[in-house]
Amino acid sequence: MPESSRLESRKTRIVLLLSIVVPPVASVVAAAVGAIDLLASVAIIVTAELALLAILLELMLRSLAEQHSEVGAFANDNDAMPYLSRYVEEQRPQTVDLIEYSAFGAMPLLAKLADIESTRNIRLLVGHPAAAISDYQRDYRLAEALRALAYRVPIDKAVKIGLQVKCYREHPSIRGRLINEKLLIMGWYSFDDRGLADPGGQPMAGGSNALVSSEIDHEVGRHLYQTYKRTFENLRRDASNADDAWEPYREQLPQLPTSNWLRAVCARSR
Repeated sequence: MPESSRLESRKTRIVLLLSIVVPPVASVVAAAVGAIDLLASVAIIVTAELALLAILLELMLRSLAEQHSEVGAFANDNDAMPYLSRYVEEQRPQTVDLIEYSAFGAMPLLAKLADIESTRNIRLLVGHPAAAISDYQRDYRLAEALRALAYRVPIDKAVKIGLQVKCYREHPSIRGRLINEKLLIMGWYSFDDRGLADPGGQPMAGGSNALVSSEIDHEVGRHLYQTYKRTFENLRRDASNADDAWEPYREQLPQLPTSNWLRAVCARSR
């Protein structure tokens, strides 16, 4: 049962009712038969009521804390990005884990993380060129996004913020951004025709899909986090460093970032 329903559960109501009724009744009966005096009976009643108030206060504070941990949804990346930008500015995260395909949709977030002083480690997963769903996706989505990323996060910043780029071969499924192990925004890739023309004949939607947002200490967030973290670590374990993945395509794709940049974003520990 969700934490926010704690006050509404049948078990909780029974416990609270017994806490209200049993101590006063017992003390009155005890005073009536002479087992305790009247002052002792009053003391028992007052103590029971104070204990009850403490229980109610604790339950209310837990419910309020649960409600403060936000769960929300966004129609697409454009709606989610202002919220993410504000969160990064206010919380100054140190670590970020991202599952993307091209990472075009995450570019404003990555640029923001490169500009703040707190960022220490960004693990970015993107699609492997050898597993692209079409030549168009490889040449004009994956390669161009990497070029844009190198432009917006040059070598000095990439090293400073601990940017690591690895390329996964699996079919795109989950996409998301895990900020400081506290906030998760997660969505999905779909392959229906949404009017996003792909000359390769295989349209794919990601940034135009809805996303779910939750803090990890919320029950919803904990469930999402388990799925996201498992997927992220499994993808990353078998993924290739960006320089190895793109080396065979360097001659045919001159827009690729320099070898120095690609080596600078090779995966390190963590």
